Amino acid sequence: MTALDAEDWVEDLKSSKAHIEELDAQIKEAKWQHDLKILKYEKEHLQTEIADVLDTKQGVISVRIKRTREALAKGEHAS
Repeated sequence: MTALDAEDWVEDLKSSKAHIEELDAQIKEAKWQHDLKILKYEKEHLQTEIADVLDTKQGVISVRIKRTREALAKGEHAS
């Protein structure tokens, strides 16, 4: 192996190492983007569940208020 061959070999190794580091960075970015998508989905899902629960509770409260008003209108005591 000549000195020139050795220098080319070293340059190839450096180039390969730089390419590997670039690919690692791309993998980390892709993983981060994937994780972000999962977190956004989970957030939306939880927001939907919370809204459903709040709507249900609001519905129950509305029914209780309606029944109480009806009972009061009839002169009864609602529980």
